[in-house]
Amino acid sequence: MEIEQSFSELYDFHNLEEQPYYIFGSGTCADRLNAYIKNTNKVMPIYFIDITKIKKNNYTIESIAEVKNTQMQLGNIKIIIASLSFVTEIKEKILSHLNICENTILNLIDSQLNNKIWDDYSLSCKKYASFKDDNDFSEQFYVSSVDPNFAYSLLDKLPKKHVSVTKKDFTYGYVHNKSINEAELERTNQSVKYLIPDVSFKQLLNQTIVSIYDGIKVKLGSHWQIETSKIKVFNQSETPVGSESFHLDGYNKNIFKILLYLTPASLETGTTELLDSNNNVVTISGPSGTYLLFNNSKVTHKGIRGKNKNRVIIELTISRAMKKPNDDKFIKLGSPLSHYSKYPWTRRAYAARFDQSPQKFKQGWINLSFLNSEDCFEVNQYLLYINENNSLKVAVFFLNDVINFEKSLTIEQSFSIANKLLVDNGDLVIKQTKTNSFSLEKLIFLARDHGFELQSQNHEIIKSIYPDIIEINYEDKGFHYLVMKKYI
Repeated sequence: MEIEQSFSELYDFHNLEEQPYYIFGSGTCADRLNAYIKNTNKVMPIYFIDITKIKKNNYTIESIAEVKNTQMQLGNIKIIIASLSFVTEIKEKILSHLNICENTILNLIDSQLNNKIWDDYSLSCKKYASFKDDNDFSEQFYVSSVDPNFAYSLLDKLPKKHVSVTKKDFTYGYVHNKSINEAELERTNQSVKYLIPDVSFKQLLNQTIVSIYDGIKVKLGSHWQIETSKIKVFNQSETPVGSESFHLDGYNKNIFKILLYLTPASLETGTTELLDSNNNVVTISGPSGTYLLFNNSKVTHKGIRGKNKNRVIIELTISRAMKKPNDDKFIKLGSPLSHYSKYPWTRRAYAARFDQSPQKFKQGWINLSFLNSEDCFEVNQYLLYINENNSLKVAVFFLNDVINFEKSLTIEQSFSIANKLLVDNGDLVIKQTKTNSFSLEKLIFLARDHGFELQSQNHEIIKSIYPDIIEINYEDKGFHYLVMKKYI
């Protein structure tokens, strides 16, 4: 059911029940999707299409040339590639025939890999935790409250400035809603204000989140972190938005939401309604400071507009983490249409500073003996290449530049340098020759001793995240590839 599951996630996330879409393909994958859509009563695509027209027993696949019409050019339409092979080649064919944006083409493989990546990461977070999740959270939602004084203070310091929602505004590296149409954007801007917090508000919100951290940790069975924070004010307009009808958000299943109600939660003042496991409607109610934790892609829900006052909530999209974030670094802001990191392993450097010798910061080979404890590095990814002689090759990614270091070192020294170079939660990619006398198991344990936890050994996953590291040849069976994350 992997094909069907991937399609279902794309269908929900891109709201294909209301947005027109095509399916490109004519093989077994297309047949399975056709049957699945009919069996689950989902909305059929406008057409199944391929390069040439094909008559099937129970449906017809149209030629791509025949469906090249005005609707295809609008940009809101999506095309799903019904294939798990030659996806790149098929995508190029579609683009050569149609005048459409590349991001309108969706494929099933990306969805599968993304799920596998998040599953592996979340499982590692739970394994690393020294506590178990609370069975009370089996219903996938939980209601509690913060100290009311926090809620009152946040309301008192509520920011005055807000940002309008546009399709062009998104956070790089994040999953975001590209499929929202102009009419929905207009309704959202009429009905909802996304506030821009100032420093004092962020500090107070940070303190509030710290106060509920342990309770959430027990429910999730792991440490956790914020992916995005949004301060939303729903006015009393009668213009409905998409979130005010029952829906699932279509996020990865390892992503959760916390809704913190700064105004009281009730049908009069605005709240959230959920469908429980028996399909009964549950209405969230409580005073200012009530909060709801739930799996927003498993629990069907909708927002309720206040009848006599504006509804004010803070929406936190969260994921599991290997360790507790620093108390002053919980808050992460994102654009209104951005939701969570595409991968739990980051690709961008936070910062890099060479205090003593800024001229060393250039592309090329640098001897590691130049580095000392007074140099300051904050990067979040590099490649550690251990060959049969245990020599070290490190490629540090800083924005669009690559800094390379090469020197013979012991593996233990290598991990010490890695720990110095990487920020917390930074990514460590290791390529190791299988003929190396240093065993893979020993390598993993030694990495753990130096503050790294294994995330994945899956070549396809690593390849999908690091396609531009040319030193990695995935056809070469003589190497181990590992991704680790710095957690202390």
